[in-house]
Amino acid sequence: EAYFDDAVLSNILDRLRRWHRVDISVSDPTLLGERLTVHLLKSDLPGSLDLIARLLDLDVNRDAAAVRLTRRGDAAN
Repeated sequence: EAYFDDAVLSNILDRLRRWHRVDISVSDPTLLGERLTVHLLKSDLPGSLDLIARLLDLDVNRDAAAVRLTRRGDAAN
């Protein structure tokens, strides 16, 4: 598990990538600078992504090998 205090999204996603060996991308690079304070469990990738999505008003698009975070309502998902 990890606690992030006012951490930028890029650092949080880097940790999730290492933990789960999954490709995680964002549709808008400016999202990577968003700051969050969250507690994430290593064993719960879906829960971690859903929490991040709720906090930043994002959609989570998953397939077998990758995850993409997009701004909710962004036509370029």
